[in-house]
Amino acid sequence: MGFVPAMALDIGFASLVFMGVILAFVPFMPALSFMAVVSVVFSLVTQFEPLSGGELSILVAISIVSIATDFLSGLFGAKMFGAHGKSIFIGMTLSFIGFFIFPPLGGIIGLFLGVFISEMVFRSKSVEGAVKSAKGAVIGTVVGMIINIILAILFFSLFILFIFI
Repeated sequence: MGFVPAMALDIGFASLVFMGVILAFVPFMPALSFMAVVSVVFSLVTQFEPLSGGELSILVAISIVSIATDFLSGLFGAKMFGAHGKSIFIGMTLSFIGFFIFPPLGGIIGLFLGVFISEMVFRSKSVEGAVKSAKGAVIGTVVGMIINIILAILFFSLFILFIFI
């Protein structure tokens, strides 16, 4: 492969990885998973020439940390603010449904409503107690989103570093 086509390929895939950084700003989007898939495809297309297996492993590890952050941040926040496990499950379910009904904010609204209603119905909490638990779930999710944005920027920076330097 000549220099110009190889450079065009590098820039094209770097642009796709950058789109993942933008996706990280959208709630509940699997931005880092997308970025990892793009990196794996890039490595396969270029036969691991500019991006080694070890470097790819680092990028995939960042993506795995992001998946764990997505899963655990809302749960942790809700639990810290007193939500019951059933309420968290219902909140996550309504979050998923809300995301498709009113993207992208529907996920956060669904999470809040799910935890709030569940805490009121199943735990007979006061309105204040249910709001506190629901706010905890949302706060945990927002903190997780911030962490994922930071991870996406780190991922993109390393991708650029690995393929161009």
